[in-house]
Amino acid sequence: MVMAVRTRALVFLGLIAVAHPAAAQSIADTASRWGLIGTWALDCSQPASGSNGYLVYIARGAKVSHERNFGDRRDVNDVREAKAAADGGLELVVHFPGLQQTRRFILIKGPDGRIRATSNSKADGTEPTILDGRFTANGNPTPWQVRCK
Repeated sequence: MVMAVRTRALVFLGLIAVAHPAAAQSIADTASRWGLIGTWALDCSQPASGSNGYLVYIARGAKVSHERNFGDRRDVNDVREAKAAADGGLELVVHFPGLQQTRRFILIKGPDGRIRATSNSKADGTEPTILDGRFTANGNPTPWQVRCK
């Protein structure tokens, strides 16, 4: 009798575990697991500039900030969402107060660890600046960035 009660209790606990998926990962957990946290640039041997921006992703507790340094201008922006994309990439939603907009973009990682954006638009999907890995303004492919530190 006692064994039957224990068995039913274990089965019940097992069903609860299956019915309730694990808690969602934090933005910082997702970005860290993907390998995003750090400083990225086209050329780490050159200083930050308009043509060689340094993009820094910093985990702050469960959150992540997206800091941009273009030499003569800098900003700090909140990553509002981070989730795995269907193609193995990382989908980010970042709020840019200076631009007065929230943008959604997808990053992919090359086999050598470099990253590049394959899409970038307003969070609602309008006003894309990157589609299919190409800038909408000129059709050029987006460049690969390397981890600086």
